[in-house]
Amino acid sequence: MVTYHYLERVLDVLDIDALSERFRIFAERECKNSSSLYEHLAGNIANDLDLLHLAAQSKLGQH
Repeated sequence: MVTYHYLERVLDVLDIDALSERFRIFAERECKNSSSLYEHLAGNIANDLDLLHLAAQSKLGQH
């Protein structure tokens, strides 16, 4: 299996602003009125640079 290093990290595909927006949209559209815990977590991750950098270290498909 060939591994492409540029595909290993979500940060290589998305910048931090785009990742923040994905968490914000997830909180607002997917979690609102469904899961207050996930709404709270995703909304706070969207606004926390340290947590966004941590999330950016995930492999593709895990964000």
